Amino acid sequence: MTAECNQFVLGFHPLKRREIRAQFDGGAISSDGGGLLLREVEKRIGILQQFAACFTDYRNADLIEHTVQELVAQRVYGLALGYEDLNDHEELRGDPLLAVLVEKSDPNQEALAGESTLPCCDDERCESVDLRNLRVQNGGPGFASVVSPTWRGGY
Repeated sequence: MTAECNQFVLGFHPLKRREIRAQFDGGAISSDGGGLLLREVEKRIGILQQFAACFTDYRNADLIEHTVQELVAQRVYGLALGYEDLNDHEELRGDPLLAVLVEKSDPNQEALAGESTLPCCDDERCESVDLRNLRVQNGGPGFASVVSPTWRGGY
């Protein structure tokens, strides 16, 4: 008697015109596939977009390669996937799955931010820390104003 194996496909929100799906047939493999589930949650509640809006961007707009939202998303998804050290992102710069999570237009061609570009926010008083040229202003919308209502809204 032979075993019957049913192959199924999990569909996710597309990236521009690219279809995003998970299959179990041994194609391009990543151990970070759970990030796609996190991306689905983000698509529904938009907490990373709200979180990125807390930052004021003082960088020269003509020289920007990575948007604030991309930087925040890369850092948060990296943390969620177990890459807590910024130096991990030097290896992850060419990771197509992380590029999909960050919403890069062409995940196979566009490099992600490296260690020196990503904001580090390990201080408990994040709201007064200069994150290179990205700043969260005291008295302005802070992290708590995003996280707290979202957290309470789930209950």
